[in-house]
Amino acid sequence: MRRKFCVAALTLLAGCGNSNAINELTNKFKESQSLVERLREMSLGDATDNHCFIVGAERIDSYIRRGNAWVYQSQGYKLSAVLEATGLTRQQYEKYVEMLALLSAEKATYCKGGDSGALFSVLVSSKGFCDRTINWSSEPPSAEGRQPGRDFHEISPLINGWYAEIKCS
Repeated sequence: MRRKFCVAALTLLAGCGNSNAINELTNKFKESQSLVERLREMSLGDATDNHCFIVGAERIDSYIRRGNAWVYQSQGYKLSAVLEATGLTRQQYEKYVEMLALLSAEKATYCKGGDSGALFSVLVSSKGFCDRTINWSSEPPSAEGRQPGRDFHEISPLINGWYAEIKCS
């Protein structure tokens, strides 16, 4: 049993550290750059002050979709109530969902500047313990590869503040 667990864990970690994964993110950005940039511009306009704006087919800000209900602090809400509370129109929300679907992405997050500057992130996939994102930052990080003794984390700079990132814990 322990051996099966170790083999499964090593397989998962090998998948996280697969060098093709960062290349796939880079190619996705190159193929869809205008769409990703439009998504960022929309998020910038819809984010409120000092708040991270999160939107996806299964999430709007702090509301998470569970079946037909949207849950926040153990309370269920209808989509119309969530949209009213977050200030989005149904058309805006549907546009986000459509754009994310075109990217085969799960959600977009925009956080206004703080100590580390503004950050926009598109979660392309979350598999196991690994998140694969395309990000923009007003202060983008430098390239980073696997660090010995740490969780896997790889950053590949793209252009104009954009970078691809894989983070596994």
